[in-house]
Amino acid sequence: MIAIKNLKEVLLALGFEGKSVFTKSYEVGARIEVDFTKKSITYTPLDTDFKEGEYPSLDKPSKGFIIHRNTTTNFKSNENFVCLVAVHKLLEKGYKPEHIILEPSFKVGHKPQVYSDILVLNQKFENLVLIENKTYGSEFSKEWNNMLKNGGQLFSYYAVNKTPYLCLLAFENGNKYEMRLISMQDNSDHLEHINSTLKKEDNKRGFNDPANTNATSYFEVWKETYSTASTTKGLFETDIEAYKIGKEKYKISDLSVVSKDQIASIYHEFATILRHHSIGNHENSFYSSPNPPFHPKPL
Repeated sequence: MIAIKNLKEVLLALGFEGKSVFTKSYEVGARIEVDFTKKSITYTPLDTDFKEGEYPSLDKPSKGFIIHRNTTTNFKSNENFVCLVAVHKLLEKGYKPEHIILEPSFKVGHKPQVYSDILVLNQKFENLVLIENKTYGSEFSKEWNNMLKNGGQLFSYYAVNKTPYLCLLAFENGNKYEMRLISMQDNSDHLEHINSTLKKEDNKRGFNDPANTNATSYFEVWKETYSTASTTKGLFETDIEAYKIGKEKYKISDLSVVSKDQIASIYHEFATILRHHSIGNHENSFYSSPNPPFHPKPL
């Protein structure tokens, strides 16, 4: 987990320079400053023209980072360091500061405004990916379990601010991270396949179905139509271009060693999918399974 005690070490590994004030400049015209005396994190250039709930567009583009609330620009929470590393990774990848909004605010029903962590826009200032940061380990696992149970925070945000991708993210250090990337774009081939043998009244919904009205209904689509599909890659890898999310082809280098606990979790998820689709022959299921529910395609 990234905390104050190891933050300097993480920053140096990421290419920051300094002693009490660490800075790094990026080719996209951005700069991050981390001040250990003031316990502050500064992102520049900053566009202060956009207040809470206001978003840029092609007609009114932003000129730098937009920050709807400043609670991620200090040392008060370890999640702020996850946000720091995530923004660093985005800038190094080639995302421009004017396409990054920190703590974007959303109105959810009659409740007060809620805040997510990072909203990334495409070059047309349209939503691209919404990132929710958690500290590495138990907090990440807890929120992922919440998402599998009811959609968690990200689906409640999605219901009021549609985004092609949702991402749950945690960094252990400057390079090692856990991520769950969910495509919220319908796979027409998959929808046609699973509905081909069902009665019309039993058809599975897609994300674009007008019957979806709230976070619960979108979660039901993810669970029942797409079997809670997600990927752990597709945002920061070297072969992923900025503004093009998702991996079309996987390589040997994408493989990694997994622990017994991870294997047990994967087995449980796959067994759940088999039960959901009434597949009884588990031994041969890999050979007889239909096409995967989705593949996160670059936009």
